[in-house]
Amino acid sequence: MFDRKTRMMLIMGVLNDCFGDIRTTITNLSDFVGSHPDFEEIDELELREILNMAMELERKILEAMDKAKKEIYG
Repeated sequence: MFDRKTRMMLIMGVLNDCFGDIRTTITNLSDFVGSHPDFEEIDELELREILNMAMELERKILEAMDKAKKEIYG
């Protein structure tokens, strides 16, 4: 059985992977929307809203990582 610190370290690994993936998603969406502002499909498919939700998810991941770091290192 893992102790709490070990479990938090495992969770940090997963969150770190999630953070990298969401950063890539945010970068790709931002670049696409910025490069093609005239595409009506951007509004039709609500890409800006998806981008905002991705940014919110990024914030939540960072908050969770901060809590886990405090448990591990603090």
